[in-house]
Amino acid sequence: MSVGASRKAKSSSDFLRVTALADKISARPGKPFDEQFTVRGVRSISQMSRKVYEEYQSALKDRLAKGRYTLEDAAMHIEATTNERADEMLQKLEAAAWAGKLVVYEPGKNAKYIYGPGGANHVRIDYEEAYANDLNTWLAENELRIACEFPESRRIGS
Repeated sequence: MSVGASRKAKSSSDFLRVTALADKISARPGKPFDEQFTVRGVRSISQMSRKVYEEYQSALKDRLAKGRYTLEDAAMHIEATTNERADEMLQKLEAAAWAGKLVVYEPGKNAKYIYGPGGANHVRIDYEEAYANDLNTWLAENELRIACEFPESRRIGS
C-alpha cells in the first residue's frame, strides 16, 4: 500500500518542472519510507531517490550559477518564459549544436565540443552545456521574435 503526495520541490528552478512523490512502503515493518522523486524533462521522466535527487539539484544549481545550461535546461527555460513548445525548441537547439551554430561544452570543460568526423556522433541534450551568452546570441540570430533571455548566472533556492 502506498500513499502519494505531489508537491513542487522547494529547491527547483522556476523553469524546471519537478514534482516530488513521497511513497510509504509498508513491505517490512520498521523500514523507513522510501521517498522517490520524479523529474520531468522535455522527452523523459526520471524517478530517483532523495540522495540522487539532491545530487541532481546540486549539479543544476552549480551549472546555473556558472551561467551554463544543458540543451534540455535551455528548452525548458524558453518554454517557461515564453510559452513556446519545449520539444520544438529542443530540436532547434540540437540541430544548431550539431551544425556548430550553437557553441556547446562538456561539463566542467572550456574547449568547444565538436560533432561529426573526429568528434561526437550525437548530441546529448542532458549533458553538453551552452553558456547563457551563447544561447542569447543564438536566439537573437535565429529566433528574433522569441523574447527570452538567459541570465549569465543564476541562484536557485536558498
